[in-house]
Amino acid sequence: MPYRNDAARIEEMRHFVQRIMNELPDTTYERFSCNSVLQRATLYHLVVLGEASSNLSHQFKQEHEHVSWVQIEKVGRKLVHEYFKVDLELVYATLTSDMPTLLLQLESITQKLTPTRTANR
Repeated sequence: MPYRNDAARIEEMRHFVQRIMNELPDTTYERFSCNSVLQRATLYHLVVLGEASSNLSHQFKQEHEHVSWVQIEKVGRKLVHEYFKVDLELVYATLTSDMPTLLLQLESITQKLTPTRTANR
């Protein structure tokens, strides 16, 4: 398996947050709570986010301390290890309130990590 650096992990995280955002537009809690496929998909994405965050370097997290890395990791761990206690209302609230902010943060970081390309014409 190829090594993934912090930039690659951030891009993966951005991709998964974007997928969550794409799956949830105009979805009410009632629709979310009745749709087990959507629940499983979003829970999986949250687990992946937690895992990716836990594999970022300590230095990277310090350089971008405005992101709640610890909270992201805690959510992922809780969903894996306490799967029998998942509170769908809390998950839905997290998805709808925290994901838009996280997406903006990850996009901002991605832009800073991507070198500006200048055309040499």
